[in-house]
Amino acid sequence: MLDPATLTRLLKSQDIISFILLDPKGAVLAHNVKNPEKASGAVFLSSRHLKAVGKHQFRHALFSLDLDRTLILFALGDRILSVVTDKDPKGLVHVLESLI
Repeated sequence: MLDPATLTRLLKSQDIISFILLDPKGAVLAHNVKNPEKASGAVFLSSRHLKAVGKHQFRHALFSLDLDRTLILFALGDRILSVVTDKDPKGLVHVLESLI
């Protein structure tokens, strides 16, 4: 598992719009969002619901925000990563799945 600083550098190199990384209790480990407290609550609750549906199988979920942006939730071990991108999400999914 990458440490938050290394993951932050990796995400910045992927030209994403925003990201937030949470620990298992929902505390913010790294981010580049304006209001991390507000974002962390939404990401944490969403990930809880996805884990309940997917049991131990949850790896990632993609949500279309509009025609140009995609929200991706990743389970990185016991951490949760939320990424918003305006690029094709497949490449980013591949890169992040290689970290699991």
